[in-house]
Amino acid sequence: MRDEQPIDPSTPLKASPSDAGRRAWLRKGALAASPVIISMASAPVHAAGVCVLPSGFISVATFNSRHPGAMICVDSRAPNFWNNNFPGIWPTSSPDTVTSLFSAVFFGTPEASTTGLTIHDVLASGSFTTFTKYCIAGYLNARVGTMGFPLNDTQMVNIWGHFRGGTTPLIPPSWTEADAVTWLQSLMGT
Repeated sequence: MRDEQPIDPSTPLKASPSDAGRRAWLRKGALAASPVIISMASAPVHAAGVCVLPSGFISVATFNSRHPGAMICVDSRAPNFWNNNFPGIWPTSSPDTVTSLFSAVFFGTPEASTTGLTIHDVLASGSFTTFTKYCIAGYLNARVGTMGFPLNDTQMVNIWGHFRGGTTPLIPPSWTEADAVTWLQSLMGT
């Protein structure tokens, strides 16, 4: 064991030649490894439009302010389009949306009787809510694979069913049918 002498705090420390070399080496390393901040300008890239899902829908105003002129799923079709183009482009693969009864596809308690009504009957009728009509339009968009529509047909049925006694993680618990309509309009237009 070495005898160490106590250090007097009033005595200045003397650096050894090896300490000077270490300090020089650290200075070189610090300069070489110092962080460099690079600022690059970037512009948003929009190919076929931008879709906002429910989790991002809460901040659509913020999104729009940061991406002026961005389109939101304009390729998807709203209820009036589907009503005006019946049966022309409606999907006929199983289930055939032209002949299927509304109650065979959409479950839960409707806001009016759907007994014996086809999907188109409900879409064309003035007896049903805007929410139901947007769910039908979303279902048809999903079935035909409309470019830019981010949901599938099962998700659209579940969204309709969410307000008819079911649940889906796609819809926040605090949302009303009006909130869902506003969101669906942003996905497919008015």
